[in-house]
Amino acid sequence: MNLDVYFNEITERNFNRLVNIYKKRMAKAHYKDYAHNEFTKYCGAILEIRYNASEREIIVNTLEREYKLGKEFALVIKVLRKEIHKQIINNTIDFIEITQDNKNQEFEETIPVKKPEAYFIDQYSDLELVRMFSEYKAYEKFNEFLKSEKLNKGIEKRLRITKLIPEKETEEKNTDFTTARQVLAVHYLFKFMQVKNVDKTEIARFIQFLTGKNFDNIYKKLQNPLKINDKSAKEDLRFVREYFERLGMIEVVKIINNELIS
Repeated sequence: MNLDVYFNEITERNFNRLVNIYKKRMAKAHYKDYAHNEFTKYCGAILEIRYNASEREIIVNTLEREYKLGKEFALVIKVLRKEIHKQIINNTIDFIEITQDNKNQEFEETIPVKKPEAYFIDQYSDLELVRMFSEYKAYEKFNEFLKSEKLNKGIEKRLRITKLIPEKETEEKNTDFTTARQVLAVHYLFKFMQVKNVDKTEIARFIQFLTGKNFDNIYKKLQNPLKINDKSAKEDLRFVREYFERLGMIEVVKIINNELIS
């Protein structure tokens, strides 16, 4: 089994499960803000308590460090086992005092004793370690999702208040600035900058930061930024291309032109 594929699949599955539970509860909640805060507290408690406890903390922190270096999961786990064994050997030595008869020796005699519980890492299979880390990453991802949801609710609340206040109609309506076009713009910008292997969730958060648009809509668009069979696709491409032309970003314009020709 490819541990990297397995990790990505179950992390996404765990994350989606948490999001689905959240949305179902929020749909039924009479007090949305209270319900959201309860989910945030629960998620924070899981990350704080479950993964700051002895064994799990050591495992998760080591896996996190090696995973961020881009190593394959099979290698990451080998490094984890080797490192923990090394730490245990260096830190789990019991010293037995010498007897009365030998107290005049210049140096005390020490006898190393291995503690059976020290090798806790060997109690976990590779799959169990992957599942533990994927659960942690899913909760971490869910925690970020909750933060973005709170931001969205704040924006929606401000918009509702704004609608109650009569204002002069703005000179330019930004109805052309659709989520699909904004996602396309970032997609080609990242393509030009050769940004690779970035979680789509992180890209969605970045676009949300720039646009203030709904996170879920952005994330869905990112799965397939350019739908070839979509009639509006070419219009969106031309619209986005114009902005890159104004910026003089000719290489990005060439990439978009190739899309229009194909």
